[in-house]
Amino acid sequence: MNILTLIGVIAALALVYFFVTNNSSRNTVVPWAPFLTSEEAHNFTSDVESYFSKLGPKYIIDFDQGVVSNESTSYGLENIAQIYHQASESEKKSVVHDFFNSLRNDEKLGKQIEDNIDNFELVKPYLGVRIYPSEYLDQIGDSNVVIRHDFPGSVSVLVLDLPTTVSSIKPELTKKWNLKTDELFRIGIDNVTTKYQPEISLEIITDKVSVWLISSENLFTTTHLFHLHNHAELIGEYGSLVLIPHRHTVLIYPIDNLKVVEAIKILIPLGQNMYSEGPGSISASIMWYHAGAFINLPYSVSNTKVNFTPPQEFNDVLNQIKE
Repeated sequence: MNILTLIGVIAALALVYFFVTNNSSRNTVVPWAPFLTSEEAHNFTSDVESYFSKLGPKYIIDFDQGVVSNESTSYGLENIAQIYHQASESEKKSVVHDFFNSLRNDEKLGKQIEDNIDNFELVKPYLGVRIYPSEYLDQIGDSNVVIRHDFPGSVSVLVLDLPTTVSSIKPELTKKWNLKTDELFRIGIDNVTTKYQPEISLEIITDKVSVWLISSENLFTTTHLFHLHNHAELIGEYGSLVLIPHRHTVLIYPIDNLKVVEAIKILIPLGQNMYSEGPGSISASIMWYHAGAFINLPYSVSNTKVNFTPPQEFNDVLNQIKE
């Protein structure tokens, strides 16, 4: 049995538990939030409707698409649904209230900044870069955001980092600053990685596999991945496996020996589970950081069977590694 077949067989066994525990009592009310039980989904939609009903008819709630919108803005519902799921029963209703109040308050500050958008020095301290799932573009439209594609399975978005929320920046606004996109991203990355310091820790997963975690409670944890090259301890002789399952965590496994086989079969179900739970799910993809580049290591799951199909370059490196 070759290495790739071994990875698929053992990872499949680990995924059995994941799919069994995550397919019971799935809801049909909000299918884009499968982590909610049927009861939670019913209560969640009721609490969201209750909040916006007090603001009048100007807001349209589309639970099929997971969006609340009015003539000037739209709010995605997936993140608040994940927060709602993880909150205690006594906190769920207030979580919805606080979440949308924060968004609406920051809209006012965002409008003040937008009204003075020509003054780049005023805007500059609020610039940030946040990593979103690739599907984010389907929701908001790529013509409404300034983006780059830096990591497989995700999109990097230029944003305004306001006191209690983050808002995207429309491309036409940046034209007033006469700066190239890469320079704006450099400023945004430097702002948030300086302002928000994550915890970097080594976590023992099994007796054979330990994984580095970059983690924090802020929304820009994954942006620190742009500075991975500055952390020698996180990079193995043959590069590193990297996952960004949600906004609060980056998983990193340095590749130094053939224990990487064991790591892959652990990381596939671990990444799937963390991506499913959120909050702020980004990607269940596994990347290979090698020679300064992030390379996708494709896999698919069908009926708990894993088909791991990395590029030939990765296979060649595996064949070079000694025990």
